[in-house]
Amino acid sequence: MVREIRGPLEKLSSCAVCGSKAQREVFNGPDEFLQRRGMKIKIRYVLCGGCSLVYANPRMTDEELSRVYDAEYWKTDAAYEKVGGSWRLKPPFVEDRLRVAAERLHLLETRGILRRFKKGSSALEVGSSAGFLLSTLKRAGWKVQGVEPTPLANFAKRVGVPTKQAFFDESVLRGRTYNLIGLMHVFEHLKDPVKFLRSLRGSMAKGGLLWLELPDLACPRPIDLSHPHLYFYSANSITTTLAKAGFKVKHLETYNSRNGAFQVLHVFAEIGKPGKLKKDGAKEVKAILDDAWTLHRRKQNIGALVKTYKNARLASLENK
Repeated sequence: MVREIRGPLEKLSSCAVCGSKAQREVFNGPDEFLQRRGMKIKIRYVLCGGCSLVYANPRMTDEELSRVYDAEYWKTDAAYEKVGGSWRLKPPFVEDRLRVAAERLHLLETRGILRRFKKGSSALEVGSSAGFLLSTLKRAGWKVQGVEPTPLANFAKRVGVPTKQAFFDESVLRGRTYNLIGLMHVFEHLKDPVKFLRSLRGSMAKGGLLWLELPDLACPRPIDLSHPHLYFYSANSITTTLAKAGFKVKHLETYNSRNGAFQVLHVFAEIGKPGKLKKDGAKEVKAILDDAWTLHRRKQNIGALVKTYKNARLASLENK
């Protein structure tokens, strides 16, 4: 039985980044990820006419978002299991995330980010999961700190990665500064991105860098359109968002995952004034999202064929 989302959805009259009321619908479709888990909701994305930000409108309330993230994301990710009287991270999950962490460290090395800082510099990751990236940085000589709201924070502590189990705000790590602050696939879930960025400024050391990894609007994964992402960013709109919070982009690139399954934006920014900003076109954005949705639907529709093949039986493969 499909259960409706509790209470009304939150409708937005203006953009959270630039305040523009101009918006144009660029996508409207069911959230199949939540529907398969008993929750019925449609996702509608609009393009801001002021800064090109693509955002969900309407969107779930804080209460619903919290419940979805807590109850769905880690359970369905098959991250941990009970063995005897205790919990452990599943080995395939650990191996996969450590490979991702190694890939991210390689990017820092090859783009000259690590050379920018002296040995023993400090790194903070917001939304640090079980500390996979931070443990990799720690082995490379960095001082590390994580902030993670889910129970995965406890696994990070077990492997020697200091982690606060909390949502990040200015009070969580008051008085401490870091040379590198990273958010890996977290930024697109923040309800007020500019306010959050401004709250990070006090945690950045002089000459420090902010590092964002997030889905690239120019090449969204089909599954991204069936998850409760609040925003989709392009190279243009993430630059504008950072500028509103007083950050200047130093390096930005699109990056293909190790298995080629998806494309992400890697953005490195420092405190400062940006240069000339650009905007995206509505037709191009709509075409991208429609194409991703078409691929998503094709993947969802293979169920009947899978069942047909499973039921196929042959007495022999030899010609009679």
